Amino acid sequence: MANGFKAFDPKAEVIGRSMLSNLQNINKENFAPILQAHGLTEIDPQGWYSQQMWLDVLKEVVETSGEGMFDFVAIGLSLATLAPFPPTVDTIPKAFEAMGKVYAGNHRNGYVGEWVCESFDAHSVYERVKSPYPDDFLYGVTYGIGKRFVPRSGALIVTREAKGDVCYFTIKW
Repeated sequence: MANGFKAFDPKAEVIGRSMLSNLQNINKENFAPILQAHGLTEIDPQGWYSQQMWLDVLKEVVETSGEGMFDFVAIGLSLATLAPFPPTVDTIPKAFEAMGKVYAGNHRNGYVGEWVCESFDAHSVYERVKSPYPDDFLYGVTYGIGKRFVPRSGALIVTREAKGDVCYFTIKW
């Protein structure tokens, strides 16, 4: 991860509903003590929390479990199922075109990064993501969004390339 778990803006905040992915992912037993240590035993889905505190939680996951990759992918996959999309979003290209607004809607107060659909065609999307979140977390979100909107008969392949503090994702189905 390029950014080292450091928020781009110290005033930035994240909404509780996106943090709830910690409690609803398949590896939630790894997170209970960490959440408790940060006073997050009860997360208000509509409440706003310091993005840096949230990044500190994620950093502690890596430091304590040593298996951050699996935990971050699991969190990202869970978050993808909770992400609110307008009812008009019903395809992979529409979902990834909307991700910039979805990402921004889960954050406030300062620069938090960006999620940009660079291009797409009938069976692929190319995304650029600048974010202080771990690359594996972003991969989990990307794969989860793709799975959520892939046609029933379609296979899904997600690849990533990190360059500095930006991740590039190619989603194919």
